[in-house]
Amino acid sequence: HEIGHAFGLKHTFTSNGTFSVSDFPTDAVLEYMVIGGGGPGGNGLAGGGGGGAVVHSMVPNVGVGNYAIVVAQATGRPGDRAWYSGQHTGTGHKSTLTYPNGTVITADGGGQGGHWDGVTGRDGGCGGGGSNSSNNNAWVAGGATRQPGYGSRGGSGQRYPDDSSDNNHRGGGGGGAGGGGRWSCGLTSAPQGNSISGSHGGMGYYTNFDGTARYWAGGGGGSCWTGNTPAGNGGLGGGGGGNHQGDSSK
Repeated sequence: HEIGHAFGLKHTFTSNGTFSVSDFPTDAVLEYMVIGGGGPGGNGLAGGGGGGAVVHSMVPNVGVGNYAIVVAQATGRPGDRAWYSGQHTGTGHKSTLTYPNGTVITADGGGQGGHWDGVTGRDGGCGGGGSNSSNNNAWVAGGATRQPGYGSRGGSGQRYPDDSSDNNHRGGGGGGAGGGGRWSCGLTSAPQGNSISGSHGGMGYYTNFDGTARYWAGGGGGSCWTGNTPAGNGGLGGGGGGNHQGDSSK
Protein backbone atom coordinates (compact mmCIF):
# COMPACT_ATOMS: atom_id res chain seq x y z
CA HIS A 1 0.00 0.00 0.00
CA GLU A 2 1.51 3.33 -1.02
CA ILE A 3 0.26 6.88 -0.69
CA GLY A 4 1.86 10.12 -1.86
CA HIS A 5 1.22 13.85 -1.84
CA ALA A 6 2.51 16.30 -4.45
CA PHE A 7 1.36 19.91 -5.08
CA GLY A 8 -1.38 19.46 -2.48
CA LEU A 9 -2.78 16.42 -4.31
CA LYS A 10 -3.08 12.91 -2.85
CA HIS A 11 -2.35 9.76 -4.81
CA THR A 12 -3.10 6.29 -3.40
CA PHE A 13 -1.86 3.03 -4.92
CA THR A 14 -3.34 -0.31 -3.86
CA SER A 15 -1.82 -2.14 -6.82
CA ASN A 16 1.27 -1.68 -8.98
CA GLY A 17 1.39 1.48 -11.06
CA THR A 18 3.27 4.59 -12.19
CA PHE A 19 3.25 8.06 -10.64
CA SER A 20 4.14 10.53 -13.43
CA VAL A 21 5.53 13.99 -12.59
CA SER A 22 5.86 16.41 -15.50
CA ASP A 23 6.60 19.52 -13.44
CA PHE A 24 7.88 20.00 -9.90
CA PRO A 25 8.22 23.57 -8.58
CA THR A 26 11.37 24.32 -6.61
CA ASP A 27 9.39 25.06 -3.43
CA ALA A 28 7.26 21.90 -3.64
CA VAL A 29 7.66 18.80 -1.46
CA LEU A 30 6.82 15.16 -2.16
CA GLU A 31 5.51 13.29 0.89
CA TYR A 32 5.20 9.52 0.62
CA MET A 33 4.32 6.55 2.81
CA VAL A 34 5.30 3.05 1.68
CA ILE A 35 3.92 0.04 3.60
CA GLY A 36 5.19 -3.53 3.41
CA GLY A 37 2.94 -6.58 3.51
CA GLY A 38 2.18 -8.33 6.79
CA GLY A 39 4.00 -11.54 7.68
CA PRO A 40 2.25 -14.91 8.15
CA GLY A 41 1.58 -16.27 11.61
CA GLY A 42 3.13 -19.57 12.62
CA ASN A 43 1.15 -22.82 12.61
CA GLY A 44 0.94 -24.82 15.83
CA LEU A 45 1.53 -23.21 19.28
CA ALA A 46 2.82 -20.24 17.37
CA GLY A 47 3.75 -16.58 17.43
CA GLY A 48 1.93 -13.87 15.52
CA GLY A 49 3.16 -12.55 12.20
CA GLY A 50 4.98 -9.23 12.10
CA GLY A 51 3.52 -6.16 10.44
CA GLY A 52 5.17 -4.68 7.37
CA ALA A 53 7.58 -1.78 7.73
CA VAL A 54 6.18 1.73 7.20
CA VAL A 55 8.51 4.23 5.50
CA HIS A 56 7.11 7.78 5.74
CA SER A 57 9.12 10.76 4.56
CA MET A 58 9.03 14.23 2.95
CA VAL A 59 11.43 15.01 0.10
CA PRO A 60 12.00 18.44 -1.50
CA ASN A 61 13.15 19.10 -5.05
CA VAL A 62 12.45 15.67 -6.51
CA GLY A 63 12.93 15.23 -10.24
CA VAL A 64 10.33 15.00 -12.96
CA GLY A 65 9.67 11.66 -14.63
CA ASN A 66 7.97 8.34 -13.86
CA TYR A 67 8.01 6.89 -10.35
CA ALA A 68 7.45 3.11 -10.39
CA ILE A 69 5.17 1.74 -7.65
CA VAL A 70 5.17 -1.90 -6.52
CA VAL A 71 2.55 -2.73 -3.88
CA ALA A 72 3.01 -5.82 -1.72
CA GLN A 73 0.93 -8.84 -2.62
CA ALA A 74 -1.31 -10.36 0.02
CA THR A 75 0.49 -12.86 2.23
CA GLY A 76 -0.52 -16.42 1.45
CA ARG A 77 -1.74 -18.84 4.08
CA PRO A 78 1.05 -21.21 5.10
CA GLY A 79 0.63 -24.97 5.06
CA ASP A 80 0.25 -27.32 8.02
CA ARG A 81 3.08 -28.03 10.44
CA ALA A 82 4.57 -30.68 8.17
CA TRP A 83 5.01 -27.94 5.57
CA TYR A 84 7.11 -25.94 8.04
CA SER A 85 9.86 -28.54 8.30
CA GLY A 86 12.83 -26.73 6.83
CA GLN A 87 10.58 -23.94 5.57
CA HIS A 88 11.02 -21.28 8.25
CA THR A 89 11.90 -18.59 5.73
CA GLY A 90 8.59 -16.82 5.32
CA THR A 91 8.07 -13.07 5.25
CA GLY A 92 5.42 -10.81 3.85
CA HIS A 93 6.00 -9.20 0.49
CA LYS A 94 7.79 -5.86 0.19
CA SER A 95 6.54 -2.62 -1.36
CA THR A 96 8.82 -0.29 -3.31
CA LEU A 97 8.90 3.22 -4.73
CA THR A 98 11.51 3.75 -7.45
CA TYR A 99 12.57 7.28 -8.44
CA PRO A 100 13.29 8.20 -12.07
CA ASN A 101 17.02 8.25 -11.20
CA GLY A 102 16.86 4.64 -9.97
CA THR A 103 16.78 5.29 -6.21
CA VAL A 104 14.59 2.65 -4.56
CA ILE A 105 12.59 3.17 -1.35
CA THR A 106 11.68 -0.20 0.18
CA ALA A 107 9.24 -1.17 2.93
CA ASP A 108 10.05 -4.75 3.93
CA GLY A 109 7.39 -7.38 4.58
CA GLY A 110 6.76 -8.63 8.12
CA GLY A 111 8.45 -11.72 9.54
CA GLN A 112 6.73 -15.07 9.99
CA GLY A 113 5.75 -16.12 13.51
CA GLY A 114 7.64 -19.04 15.02
CA HIS A 115 6.01 -22.47 15.46
CA TRP A 116 6.32 -25.51 17.73
CA ASP A 117 8.77 -26.67 19.05
CA GLY A 118 10.86 -23.67 20.05
CA VAL A 119 11.22 -21.98 16.65
CA THR A 120 12.01 -18.29 16.88
CA GLY A 121 10.13 -15.56 15.04
CA ARG A 122 11.47 -14.59 11.64
CA ASP A 123 13.12 -11.22 11.02
CA GLY A 124 11.28 -8.81 8.71
CA GLY A 125 9.97 -5.28 8.40
CA CYS A 126 8.61 -6.07 11.86
CA GLY A 127 9.67 -9.32 13.52
CA GLY A 128 7.39 -12.31 13.94
CA GLY A 129 6.52 -13.46 17.47
CA GLY A 130 8.36 -16.40 19.04
CA SER A 131 6.62 -19.75 19.52
CA ASN A 132 6.86 -21.73 22.73
CA SER A 133 8.79 -24.75 23.76
CA SER A 134 8.60 -28.13 25.48
CA ASN A 135 11.45 -26.82 27.62
CA ASN A 136 9.62 -25.40 30.64
CA ASN A 137 12.03 -22.56 31.30
CA ALA A 138 12.94 -21.57 27.77
CA TRP A 139 12.16 -18.23 26.22
CA VAL A 140 11.63 -18.39 22.47
CA ALA A 141 12.72 -15.10 20.94
CA GLY A 142 10.73 -12.99 18.52
CA GLY A 143 12.28 -11.86 15.25
CA ALA A 144 14.05 -8.53 14.83
CA THR A 145 13.16 -5.68 12.50
CA ARG A 146 15.31 -5.43 9.39
CA GLN A 147 14.45 -1.73 9.11
CA PRO A 148 15.14 -0.02 12.46
CA GLY A 149 13.09 3.14 12.76
CA TYR A 150 10.40 1.78 10.46
CA GLY A 151 9.42 -1.40 12.32
CA SER A 152 9.73 -3.24 15.65
CA ARG A 153 10.72 -6.68 16.91
CA GLY A 154 8.35 -9.51 17.81
CA GLY A 155 7.62 -10.65 21.35
CA SER A 156 8.95 -13.85 22.94
CA GLY A 157 6.91 -16.94 23.77
CA GLN A 158 7.16 -19.17 26.85
CA ARG A 159 5.44 -22.19 28.36
CA TYR A 160 3.43 -21.36 31.50
CA PRO A 161 3.53 -22.35 34.32
CA ASP A 162 7.24 -23.08 34.35
CA ASP A 163 6.69 -26.20 36.45
CA SER A 164 4.51 -28.00 33.81
CA SER A 165 1.47 -28.18 36.12
CA ASP A 166 -0.66 -26.97 33.24
CA ASN A 167 -0.12 -27.78 29.58
CA ASN A 168 -0.48 -24.13 28.64
CA HIS A 169 1.63 -22.91 25.72
CA ARG A 170 1.57 -19.30 24.60
CA GLY A 171 3.20 -17.56 21.65
CA GLY A 172 4.58 -14.04 21.44
CA GLY A 173 2.90 -11.24 19.54
CA GLY A 174 4.25 -10.07 16.19
CA GLY A 175 5.91 -6.67 16.07
CA GLY A 176 4.06 -3.65 14.71
CA ALA A 177 5.33 -0.62 12.82
CA GLY A 178 4.66 1.52 15.91
CA GLY A 179 5.67 -0.83 18.74
CA GLY A 180 7.08 -4.24 19.62
CA GLY A 181 5.01 -7.39 20.07
CA ARG A 182 4.14 -8.41 23.63
CA TRP A 183 5.96 -11.22 25.40
CA SER A 184 4.03 -14.19 26.73
CA CYS A 185 5.12 -15.45 30.11
CA GLY A 186 4.23 -16.49 33.67
CA LEU A 187 3.26 -14.08 36.42
CA THR A 188 6.49 -14.68 38.32
CA SER A 189 8.71 -13.73 35.42
CA ALA A 190 6.66 -11.33 33.27
CA PRO A 191 8.47 -8.14 32.32
CA GLN A 192 6.35 -5.15 33.31
CA GLY A 193 3.60 -4.46 30.79
CA ASN A 194 3.68 -7.89 29.16
CA SER A 195 1.04 -10.57 29.19
CA ILE A 196 0.41 -14.03 30.63
CA SER A 197 -1.95 -14.78 27.76
CA GLY A 198 -1.06 -15.46 24.17
CA SER A 199 0.38 -12.01 23.65
CA HIS A 200 -0.96 -9.08 21.71
CA GLY A 201 0.61 -7.86 18.50
CA GLY A 202 2.49 -4.57 18.51
CA MET A 203 0.60 -1.43 17.57
CA GLY A 204 0.91 0.01 14.10
CA TYR A 205 2.30 3.33 12.92
CA TYR A 206 -0.07 6.20 13.75
CA THR A 207 -0.61 9.04 11.27
CA ASN A 208 -3.29 11.18 9.63
CA PHE A 209 -1.30 11.19 6.41
CA ASP A 210 -4.25 10.26 4.18
CA GLY A 211 -6.65 12.62 5.97
CA THR A 212 -7.84 10.08 8.55
CA ALA A 213 -5.99 9.60 11.85
CA ARG A 214 -5.38 5.86 12.22
CA TYR A 215 -2.83 3.06 12.66
CA TRP A 216 -1.07 1.12 9.91
CA ALA A 217 0.73 -2.25 9.95
CA GLY A 218 -0.09 -3.72 13.36
CA GLY A 219 1.40 -7.07 14.43
CA GLY A 220 -0.51 -10.35 14.75
CA GLY A 221 -1.55 -11.81 18.11
CA GLY A 222 0.14 -14.87 19.62
CA SER A 223 -1.69 -18.18 20.01
CA CYS A 224 -2.74 -19.99 23.19
CA TRP A 225 -3.04 -23.77 23.63
CA THR A 226 -5.19 -24.34 26.74
CA GLY A 227 -6.28 -22.54 29.91
CA ASN A 228 -8.59 -19.68 30.81
CA THR A 229 -6.59 -16.82 29.36
CA PRO A 230 -7.35 -15.69 25.81
CA ALA A 231 -5.15 -15.72 22.76
CA GLY A 232 -3.52 -12.42 21.84
CA ASN A 233 -5.29 -9.69 19.94
CA GLY A 234 -3.88 -8.19 16.78
CA GLY A 235 -2.19 -4.83 17.20
CA LEU A 236 -3.94 -1.60 16.22
CA GLY A 237 -3.60 -1.13 12.49
CA GLY A 238 -4.77 -4.42 11.03
CA GLY A 239 -2.94 -7.23 12.87
CA GLY A 240 -4.88 -10.51 13.00
CA GLY A 241 -5.79 -12.11 16.34
CA GLY A 242 -4.22 -15.35 17.56
CA ASN A 243 -6.01 -18.69 17.85
CA HIS A 244 -6.94 -20.45 21.12
CA GLN A 245 -6.85 -24.22 20.51
CA GLY A 246 -9.08 -25.09 23.46
CA ASP A 247 -11.76 -22.38 23.06
CA SER A 248 -12.54 -20.63 19.78
CA SER A 249 -14.30 -17.79 21.67
CA LYS A 250 -10.92 -16.72 23.07
